[in-house]
Amino acid sequence: MNAAPEAPVPGRRPVPAPAARETAGAASDTSRSDAAAYLRDEPANVRINALGGALQSVSLNLSNPFLGIDLIRLGGAGWEVGLLSALPPLGQTLSTLAGARWLSARHSPKRAGAAMFAAARLLLLGLAAIQLGAHGASAWRPLALVAVVALISLPAAVGNLSWQAVLTGLLRPAARAPALAVRGVLASLAGVVVPLAAGFLSRHSSGTGAYTWLYVLAAVVGLGEAAAFLSLRGSPPVAARREPVLPAARRLWAERPYRAYTLCCLPFYLGWLMAWPLFTTYQVRVAHATNLWMAGFAAVNSLAAAAGNALWGRAGGRIGARLALPAACLLLTAVPLEYVLAPGLWGIAANNVLGGVFGAGVNLYLLVRLMEVAPPADRVVAMGMASTVLGAVGVAGPMLGMALVRVVPMPEVFWIPAALRLTGALALGAAGIAAGPARAPA
Repeated sequence: MNAAPEAPVPGRRPVPAPAARETAGAASDTSRSDAAAYLRDEPANVRINALGGALQSVSLNLSNPFLGIDLIRLGGAGWEVGLLSALPPLGQTLSTLAGARWLSARHSPKRAGAAMFAAARLLLLGLAAIQLGAHGASAWRPLALVAVVALISLPAAVGNLSWQAVLTGLLRPAARAPALAVRGVLASLAGVVVPLAAGFLSRHSSGTGAYTWLYVLAAVVGLGEAAAFLSLRGSPPVAARREPVLPAARRLWAERPYRAYTLCCLPFYLGWLMAWPLFTTYQVRVAHATNLWMAGFAAVNSLAAAAGNALWGRAGGRIGARLALPAACLLLTAVPLEYVLAPGLWGIAANNVLGGVFGAGVNLYLLVRLMEVAPPADRVVAMGMASTVLGAVGVAGPMLGMALVRVVPMPEVFWIPAALRLTGALALGAAGIAAGPARAPA
C-alpha cells in the first residue's frame, strides 16, 4: 500500500493548516467551503461508487462461482472445501485490525485502498497458474488453490475497510443507504450475465483448464475496480491515531450501541458462514450441479439481489437500519430451511431467488448500521474491530459446518445454521428496538 499522504484532488486546492494569525471566522469559512465541495461532488461519487460495484461484481462473478467446483475437480477433500470458506475470514481477521491501525495513522486511506484492491485482483493470476497443466487430481493443487484464495483475502480486507471509511466520509448520512442500494442494484445486474456466459462457455469442460481464462479476465476487470475507487472525488480526512490497539478497543467497547451491534451479529454470522460450504457440497455432490448450473445459481442470485437492493433501499428509508437489518436476517433464515427439504437443481435455483432478495438486505444494512454505531472519531478502527470479531467467527463457521456434516447427515444438518441465523436475527431486533432511533452519524 501507499504510505504517502493523499494527493490533492485535481481542480481543488488542498486546505492549508491555519496560521496563527488566521481568525476563527476564516477557519469557519474554509470548513463551510470544504463541506460545500463534498456536497457538490456527492452525485458524481454515487455514480463512481456504483460503477466500482459493477466492476467488482463482474470480477468476482468470473471467479467465485467456480472456486468450489474447481477445488472438488482438483481432488479437494471435504476438509479442504471447509478451508476454502474458513481461511478467507481468517485472513480478514489477521489483516483488518492491523490495516485499520495503519489506515487510521494516515489522513486519507483512498490511494492505499486502491492499491490493496489492485493487489487482491492481481493475485487471481495465481489461481490461473494452478490450472496450467492440471490433468486429474494432484495433491498440491487443492491446497494451493485454498492458499491463494486465503492470500487474496488479506489485501481485499484492507481495501474494503478503506472503501467503507472513504464512502462514510464522502456521503451525507441520509445519502448512504440510497447510494449503497444503487451500487447493489448495478452490481447485481452486472453479475447476472457474467456467470451465465462463463458457465455456458465452459459447460463442455470436464476438467479445470477452462477456469484459467476466467481467473485472468477477473484479474483484468478487477484493476478497473481499483481505478474507479481511486477516482472518487474528494479525500475525507481521517483523524490520525497511533495509539495501541487494546486501549482503542476498550474505549470502543464502552460504546453501548457499537457493542450491542457486534455481539448480536455473532450468532447470525456464525450461521450465515457455516452454511456456505454446506451449500456447495450439497449442490455438487448431492444434486450433481455442473458448471452451467453453478453459473445459473449465481446469475439467479444476482438478479434477485438487484430487485432486493431496490426493495430494501426503499424499506430502510421508512423503518431505519436498526429494524431493517434484523428483518432481513430473519428472512434469510428461510434459505437453509429450504435445503432441509432436499431440493433438486431447480429447487436450488428457486432458493437462490430468496437468498438474493433477502441477502441484499443483510449486506446493505450490516454496513449501514455499522456506519451508524461506529463513533465518528474512531471510524476506521471501529469498523476494523467489528470486522475482526466477526471474521473470527467466520473462521470457525465453515469448518464447524463441514465437521457437523460428518455427524448429522444431509439435509438435516441445515437445521443448525437456520437456528443460529434465527437467534442472531432476534437478538438484533431486540437491540434495535432498545436503541431507539439512530443518532445522526457524522
